[in-house]
Amino acid sequence: MTELEAHNASLESEIARLRKDSSNSHKPPSSDIVKPPAARRRRGKKRRIGGQPGHPRH
Repeated sequence: MTELEAHNASLESEIARLRKDSSNSHKPPSSDIVKPPAARRRRGKKRRIGGQPGHPRH
């Protein structure tokens, strides 16, 4: 049983270490893991592109 508790404690400390970044520790921002930007979803627009209908061009 103590073997499992020791393993559990080591895993918990590893998780705590991995959760730290520059915002919640003394580490510089350059040490943070770089994540790719989240993909943005494009919603269908209800408005058409362009100027007012019927407006004379310049």
